[in-house]
Formats: sequence, C-alpha cells, structure tokens
Amino acid sequence: MMYLWLLVAILAYLFFGFSSFCDKLVLTGKPKPNSYTFYVGVFNLFVIFLIPLTNFGFPNASGLIWVILDALVHIIGLYAMFVALEKFEVSRVIATIGATQPIFIFALTWIFWGPQKMPITGFLAFLLLFAGSAIISIERNSKLTKDYLKITIFSSLMFSLDYVFAKFVFLNQAFLPGVIVISVSLVM
Repeated sequence: MMYLWLLVAILAYLFFGFSSFCDKLVLTGKPKPNSYTFYVGVFNLFVIFLIPLTNFGFPNASGLIWVILDALVHIIGLYAMFVALEKFEVSRVIATIGATQPIFIFALTWIFWGPQKMPITGFLAFLLLFAGSAIISIERNSKLTKDYLKITIFSSLMFSLDYVFAKFVFLNQAFLPGVIVISVSLVM
C-alpha cells in the first residue's frame, strides 16, 4: 500500500502513452485547434463512470468558483497549446511548455500561499527538472521566434494556473469527487 503512488504514476504514464499512440493513429494531417480542444473536452465526460466509486457531492459556492476558473484556464491552455502545435514542431512545443511550468507553478505558489519552505533537495530537484526540460526544448539551429515564445509561454501559464486552481478545488473537496467535477465542468 505504501507504493500505491508508484502504481498510479505508472498507470498514468501508460494511459498517456496510449492516448498519444491513438492520436497518431486517428489524426491525419494537422488537427484544427478548435476541434481538437472540443474532443479533448468531450472525452472528459467518461469520468462520470467514476461516480459510483465515490461519495459524490457538489462543491460549495467557493469551491464552485475554483472549479469554473480551473476549467476556464485548462481550456484556454489546451487551445493555446494546439495553436502552437499547428504552427511549430510538437517535440519543441511540449518540451518548452514542460520546461516553463515549474517556474510558473513556483511563482504562483508564492503568490497564492506566500513563501514556502523548501528543503535543499527539493530546490535541487526543481533546478534539475527545469534544466533538463530547457535542454530538451532548445535545439542547436533553432530560432526562438517571438510568436513561438508568446504562445508556448502563455499555454504554460494557463496550465500552471490549472494546477494551482485544482489545488484549491481539492482543498474544498475530496480527490475523486474533485476530479469528477473538474472534468465535467470542462465540457460545460
């Protein structure tokens, strides 16, 4: 039971890999950002099958505000990411978004919860994560255009806000009901 998080992480990566594989099989050409954002949102409805597994309840008024904000920034982040994927190479876009998210999340955490104590090992892990992601996203002969940086950084900021707002949702509601409410609100 102690390593349940490891099993969950492995299953999450397995499902992420499966969805990426399905994307390659299903998509021919470049998807339009509008339609791809719509389909990603619609597939969130499958989470309603988790309702019987939990003591589901709707969030209170303040929790509902965080759910709506979370859904809004998530959809905006998805749309911005798909616009970037339409214009630029997928391996660079995803790596840039992944490289900048820790910085935004770190800053947003300080904004919403104030200065946080971080052990030196956590700070070193943060630096290694950022450095590794930055190295992956930069190629030798690539030019970082203003348009590329603007859209990928904006998408990264929206996804970072998504994580912070989700934290507020989970402070007001148990995990599984919170996931269900967030996922369903993405479709609304």
